[in-house]
Amino acid sequence: MFKLICAAEEAFLSLAQQNRIFLRDAFEAVLLILSLKKLPLVGCVLHVKEMMPTVIFQYLILRFRCFAKQKMIAVVEQKKTESHARMKKKKLNKSASL
Repeated sequence: MFKLICAAEEAFLSLAQQNRIFLRDAFEAVLLILSLKKLPLVGCVLHVKEMMPTVIFQYLILRFRCFAKQKMIAVVEQKKTESHARMKKKKLNKSASL
């Protein structure tokens, strides 16, 4: 199972490095990358067709959510910093004009 998750993470990171995570079909792109790899089988012969897609799907959903949350935090921090700089500049301009 660890090797399967590592393969999913590598596919996810390959899109993340190309800044393609927030595109409309990013999930399908990760699945396409995974389909081209020889993935290790997870589970017994009877349940492998159910277990592998479930593990991949659940992992990718979690990974996309975490990545989006990290990106949102970075954007909020950047806006906060920019806002603080603007306020500081306004304050300096006011004091300079007096």
